[in-house]
Amino acid sequence: MSSQELLGRLIRQEPAEQPLWAALWRRLDRDEVSPTELAAVLTAASLPGVDGATLVGFVRSLQAPADRTTVPGESVNIVGTGGGPRTFNVSTASALVAAAAGAHVVKTGSRGYSSAVGATEIVERAGFPVAKSNDDIRVHTQAHRIAFTGHQVYPAQLVRIARRIVPLGMRSFGAFLNQVGPFLADVPVTAQLTGVSASFRMSQMSRLVQVVPGREITLVSSQCGIDELVSCSRSLVVHPDGEVRVIEPGEFATGDGGLADLAPVDPERAVEHLAEVVDGRACRTATATVVLNAALLLQLAGCNNSFRDAVDTAQDTIASGLASSLMETLAARTVASGV
Repeated sequence: MSSQELLGRLIRQEPAEQPLWAALWRRLDRDEVSPTELAAVLTAASLPGVDGATLVGFVRSLQAPADRTTVPGESVNIVGTGGGPRTFNVSTASALVAAAAGAHVVKTGSRGYSSAVGATEIVERAGFPVAKSNDDIRVHTQAHRIAFTGHQVYPAQLVRIARRIVPLGMRSFGAFLNQVGPFLADVPVTAQLTGVSASFRMSQMSRLVQVVPGREITLVSSQCGIDELVSCSRSLVVHPDGEVRVIEPGEFATGDGGLADLAPVDPERAVEHLAEVVDGRACRTATATVVLNAALLLQLAGCNNSFRDAVDTAQDTIASGLASSLMETLAARTVASGV
């Protein structure tokens, strides 16, 4: 049985639901899918305007049984879709600040599709320890309130896809995979913060929120198209119950610059720049943007009742040097353990 029905539905932008995707994975497991066929399916799935039911079907077809491992107390995963204007690693910096302030944070992510240094690359370059199992996630969050995950949190089929389409590579399908990726990670958290760029329709992403069991997912986006809360742009927070909150520039944390202040630095300086951000030496726009996202993480992790209090906590954490100390501790821990 070929993938012609699945491919046809994708090309016509009709719903391609779970059974069609599940059949593809079964054939992939039996090594019955050619690289050409697989590339054609992924290319069609990456076309603009893909049906929302198709995204839901894809995610449901790859969902693993829930892992009963838990991290201490309330916990939150932060991950974005990418695909908007390029920025430095805002989510990684925000995760560090929130963890230093008391939240239990799990940071998932991938290698950069639209940027030179994605979440995986910055963690590798900084020398942070990587959790290789959900047990590791629990241990790391108990020790430092933060865990950076490896590829094992994602379905094994994604690895098989990557191997099957060599030398084409996954970058060609990065937009589609980044859209569904935040909803595929199997991590033991109670909440998730997912940034959505202008490349994706919020209505489709809101449908995906409903199919992930065991965690409440909050979506954020900015008017400038970046998949984060941004201090110099109007931003939206879409809560799990559908309530929408608008955050105006300067309402909570003020930056005196523009989007250029959020641009990625030279990859060779990525870790140095991350350190500058988390200890407050970066420009005000970068710091304020990280503060906003860290504050929302603190709220979702149950550390602060109000967003304004959470902003104050995040700002104090940067000013006191706690976030910088955490970054140094994580890098030193890896060196000491020989990881």
